[in-house]
Amino acid sequence: MTPEPTPEPTPEPISYSIPEDALVAPAPNPEAFGSVPIEQASRILDVIQQARDSGLLREDEEVAFDPNANFYTGLYAEEIKYYLDDSILTILWKEDIDGRCCSFAEIKVRDGSQFRRKLADDTFGSYNYYFATELAASTNCVIAMNADYYAFRDFGMVAYGRELYRFNTSTYTGSYKKYNCFDTLFVTADGDFLYKELGEVNTEDSIREFMAENDVVFSLAFGPILVRDGEATVTSWYPAGEVDTA
Repeated sequence: MTPEPTPEPTPEPISYSIPEDALVAPAPNPEAFGSVPIEQASRILDVIQQARDSGLLREDEEVAFDPNANFYTGLYAEEIKYYLDDSILTILWKEDIDGRCCSFAEIKVRDGSQFRRKLADDTFGSYNYYFATELAASTNCVIAMNADYYAFRDFGMVAYGRELYRFNTSTYTGSYKKYNCFDTLFVTADGDFLYKELGEVNTEDSIREFMAENDVVFSLAFGPILVRDGEATVTSWYPAGEVDTA
């Protein structure tokens, strides 16, 4: 009798989760970065389709990028940039909206753990300063942005590594109000975004309980909240930024 062929072993499923204590992510593929001229914006649709074909995007999943948008073409105009591999899709572009240059970044990831926060020296309260490009390069980051600036203010809440390092809900709006960000974005272990507006939290114990119940890993100071639960919000005044000016 002819022996039955040995079945091929089932490959182990690929894990895209980054361990919570990992300080460096897997290196991105240099060949996965690309860009297209503004006048050829429709080519980005091919990149999006590749993401669908790989399963990174569902076939019915909508994207914000529109090849027919009013792209910014003035001073400092750039090509439309993208990155695509099996776990990450990023698209970066600029639009001219009411005469203002607005920058956009659309990001899709396989696993929420791929969204991270990086502190200088990985330490809350470090006295060292680095450019965002330096921090991004040191962690193999595909796309990064400056955010929070917790060292320049004494207000708001700061969570990092599941610890609450600052809880100050003061409403002081003096000469340094531009550093007083009050709204807080909490990020869970699954990568979910949870918001807390000024006035929502009254005690330090309540925010610690909130962090424990929702598996919060870190926070980012920002605001005002522009979209919540899929609905646009209207803010007539905010102590940081210029939302109350024409």
